[in-house]
Amino acid sequence: MGFLGAIGDVLENVNYMYCSLAFVSAEFLFDTYLIWRQRRIVKGTQFPTEDVKKLMDKDTYAKSRLYSLEKINFGIVHDIYSVLETLGVTLLFVTPLLWEVAGKTIQYFGYSHELIQSNVFLWQSSVLMGVIHLPWSLYRTFVIEERHGFNKMTLGFYFKDTVKKLLLSNVITSLIMTPLIYLIQWGGDYFFVYAWGLVFAFTILFFFVYMDFIAPLFDTYTPVPESPLRTAIEELASSINFPLTKLYIVDGSKRSNHSNAFFYGFFKNKRIVLFDTLLDETCDPLLGLDEEGNKRQFPSEERKKKGCLLSNCPCNY
Repeated sequence: MGFLGAIGDVLENVNYMYCSLAFVSAEFLFDTYLIWRQRRIVKGTQFPTEDVKKLMDKDTYAKSRLYSLEKINFGIVHDIYSVLETLGVTLLFVTPLLWEVAGKTIQYFGYSHELIQSNVFLWQSSVLMGVIHLPWSLYRTFVIEERHGFNKMTLGFYFKDTVKKLLLSNVITSLIMTPLIYLIQWGGDYFFVYAWGLVFAFTILFFFVYMDFIAPLFDTYTPVPESPLRTAIEELASSINFPLTKLYIVDGSKRSNHSNAFFYGFFKNKRIVLFDTLLDETCDPLLGLDEEGNKRQFPSEERKKKGCLLSNCPCNY
């Protein structure tokens, strides 16, 4: 009892705010150290290695290297700002101040309920953080991405997209936070069990509805038409028992020239999404040209690697 009591006294006297800030600062320093090492390697590797030469020419590599360096430099500065912001918000007790402002706001309109105040607090905090971080996002999109030829958005499209994301994210947050706060008030000593169950159920539901109902609000998902590409992907999926049910193309080119692809789904219902920047107008992959000016084709070994990624099998790569 004496030992447990001593442990309890120590834990009771710990200043958890300062411990949390110390942990955040230590994590920031370690991450910055790793990023700086990466920057040193990228900066020092001025010419492509033999393996890289098989994938791109010297000009493409040079452009890629400069783009990576600028992104790393920007990321370091942004990370410094972010950790200073976290320290400032915590030490200056900005969050309690925003909570007080939310309370006064609803009182002005004749309300005083905690659930309403919580939602107003979340909305006003989200809007404030969005405005504060807006210059960073604008610089990343319209300076860095634009300079390297990746940005495809106009200012009008950017702000329309940003406002839509802000509104939708706040609506979703309110949908989960309102019943969560109610459960915390109602649940007594076991509130955390009910809260965990609610968050788990909401997360699973979100995974199921996101691609069908939320993602189409921002992008257009079109089934890949009958083509050699579709046939090749379906055959590859079948060969490694990947339960492919749908294959889509998303119009990512309206935002960026970056290429990407991903798959999602549960159990026997998996779907693959290809960015349209990966394909040409005939729905063939944009793999570039070989030394003789012919369109590159995936060799059998490359197809095996792609199949490895889909099946998550323990291949030797």
